[in-house]
This record gives sequence, structure tokens and C-alpha cells, in this order.
Amino acid sequence: MRTFISFDPPADIRQEMKSLQEELMLSGADVSWELPHQLHSTIKFLGEVRQEVMPELLSALRSIASQFHPMPISYERLGGFPDLHRPRVIWIGCTDDDGNLARLKNEIDTKFVPLGFALEDRAFHPHVTLGRVKSSRNLQHLTPILEKRTFERRRATIESFFVMKSVLQPRGAVYSVIDTIHLAT
Repeated sequence: MRTFISFDPPADIRQEMKSLQEELMLSGADVSWELPHQLHSTIKFLGEVRQEVMPELLSALRSIASQFHPMPISYERLGGFPDLHRPRVIWIGCTDDDGNLARLKNEIDTKFVPLGFALEDRAFHPHVTLGRVKSSRNLQHLTPILEKRTFERRRATIESFFVMKSVLQPRGAVYSVIDTIHLAT
């Protein structure tokens, strides 16, 4: 099954993200917007995972999580990949000043190599994807908004993360929780 590891923004911040999406939608740009209840930040995309590997994977994640306490993070900035002038992905950034989120990601990467998962080549840039640009139609109306608008810093605490299943459907991916992994208290 198609799997990834993620954490969710709290409900109040998710609502602010939804409001921002609604504002950006007014541009009429050809963007596939994430459903508000599915907004998340991916720690690691695992791809297709065989069912028989799942117990070992979950055990490894619980062991890793026991080494980390709840993490303060901030949701801030509106951005785009590769940039705001030619966005393919529109996002809100996630930052943690103490670097624990990056250490968690690194620990997962390291522990998952023996399970058959490759290390990622690209740098870790935690973010919440608001939408994916499908074509250049009306993009000229969206980019000026992206350049002027921002997402004011909102603080939250990560107390757990999720192992998620992603099922691709014609209207987009549908996510469901396989397991919740709690950080040490």
C-alpha cells in the first residue's frame, strides 16, 4: 500500500490554512487544492509498502518516537516549489528552531535503510501543501497574490505523528491513518 509518515496542523491553524486556500482560489488558477481535512506535513514518503513489512516498520517508528519529546514548531510563510513565480506546489512552511524535527527525520531515514527504504537525496523542507498547479491557466492571476500574501507565524506542538495510507482516485488522493505514533512524554 502507498504509505507516508506525517503530522497534522491543529484544527485552528488548519482553519486558517483553509481560509487562505479560499482566498487563493479566487484567482481562478488551475490548481488542485488539498482538501482541508487532509492538510498535513510529510516527514517521509515511503511509497509502496508490503503488508508483511508493516509490523517491523511500526515497531521501528515507536522505538524512534520514544527518543523524542513533544516538539514546538511554527507554521509560517507562504511559498511555492520551485518558486513563487513558477509554482508547481503551493505551501506553508513548517519550522522548528531547535532542529528536533530534522533529527526525527534523519533518525527515521537511518533506521529505515535496513528495512529496504533508500535515503532521500533532496533536503528536508517540511511544509503543508495547499495545492498543486495543474496548468498555466490563470496562473498570472495567482502569482501576484502569492507574492503579496503571507501566512503569519502560528506556533503548535507535535505530540504524535501518523503512518498514513494514500489511495489515488480520479479526484485526488484519499488519506487514512494506519497508526498513530506518540512521542515520549
